[in-house]
Amino acid sequence: MLHWLRRFAPRVSRSAYSARVSKRPPRACPGVEPLEDRWVPAVNLIRCDLVNLLPMVVDDASLDRVEDLVCSRMPTVSVSLAAASDTGTAGDLRTNLATVDLVGQTGAGFRVRLLGTAITTTADAQGRFTLSGVSLMPGINDLIVRVTDDGGNIGQTGLSVTRNSAPTVQAAPQDVTVMENAENTVLNLADVFRDVDVRNSIVRLQTSGGLIDIELFDQNGPASAPTRTTPLTVANFLRYVTDGDYRDTIFHRLVPNFVLQGGGFRFDEDTHTLPAIPTDPPVQNEPGISNVRGTVAMAKLGGDPNSATSQFFFNLGDNSANLDNQNGGFTVFGQVIGDGMQVVDRLASIPTQNRGGVFTEIPLIDFPRTAAFPADLERENLALVESATVRHLRDVLTFTVSNTNPTLVQATVSGNTLTLDYQENQSGTAIITLRATDREGAFVETSFRVTVQDAG
Repeated sequence: MLHWLRRFAPRVSRSAYSARVSKRPPRACPGVEPLEDRWVPAVNLIRCDLVNLLPMVVDDASLDRVEDLVCSRMPTVSVSLAAASDTGTAGDLRTNLATVDLVGQTGAGFRVRLLGTAITTTADAQGRFTLSGVSLMPGINDLIVRVTDDGGNIGQTGLSVTRNSAPTVQAAPQDVTVMENAENTVLNLADVFRDVDVRNSIVRLQTSGGLIDIELFDQNGPASAPTRTTPLTVANFLRYVTDGDYRDTIFHRLVPNFVLQGGGFRFDEDTHTLPAIPTDPPVQNEPGISNVRGTVAMAKLGGDPNSATSQFFFNLGDNSANLDNQNGGFTVFGQVIGDGMQVVDRLASIPTQNRGGVFTEIPLIDFPRTAAFPADLERENLALVESATVRHLRDVLTFTVSNTNPTLVQATVSGNTLTLDYQENQSGTAIITLRATDREGAFVETSFRVTVQDAG
């Protein structure tokens, strides 16, 4: 019999139902209008950490043997920046040092190597290890640590460490000369200063199908619209991530070749229920980035463009013709990077069932249609977000301005914008000095001259 191979996750015993109280009032469940009913053949897959096995015909005994053979042999490893090397906020993986130490935990006696370098070590009897003398380039450094056990089995993990660098001046403003009572002059300070630490934030979803990294559009947009960002939506999404609200949530809606939607419901292993996650106030719509394949967008209520809360979806195909304009346009706030779309496609190949309510298109794995829903659900039946973490949080530059002659011109900064407001019937000169400061307090300054000529 061709099985839809179950993922290797421990089954848990059921306990009596216990009511849970939401920390926020419940909201109606947002949805995305489907384009049409489509179907994609399922792919049979075994996944256990870093191992993927191709489709096969098996029985339950074979599954047990594969589980014993593969999953029990996979070494695990965790790693972080040593406390003495973490000169930023504790745990933020930021440092002012050019050379740092990494510390981690794995199996006793496992061999440890930092890929791309000659740095190796062996874990002690408690599985602890230190990788010393790791050189960092200015800006963001993506590091991969690999461990090998006595049997030659390999496990690995990655982390991004930022070596802080002071901002620099990439295009100093030219001196400005205007006539009396001229219109305001406006400068975009993002074009004046540069910081190699500044990069879009990245969130990592550990799903039941594998890792998905999402680049968020808080600093720059996609290649098709690099100047368009979605700061409000990104901040909203990051709140749910940092609050832990997406842990053990499910992908509850799948329309093949259209969308894979989640972020709304959590699997409660104790009660075998799917309660809605608590939501924050809705976020203002920020449309403008196209809903093409590989992008991530917010779901919302029909007829209400500004109703998005926690639910998001992956665009499985080019949905721009439909979703870019429907209901005020669906806000795309990120894109899948690396090989994450392979994982998304894997999840999108799971067959769906109609279980009523908001679960009319829920992906379910090896779950009999006669089984009670959700009472008979186990973890291995669901497409899960097991955890969501911030892999990289963008640096932020703040801008200030000083002015030697405010009676001639008022210089103000709002966000990334400098405005020069020339005072009525005034002429003369002023020196405007701009300062850009990063999160660690490092800064750079540049100045330019403003000349207002007498119109008489």
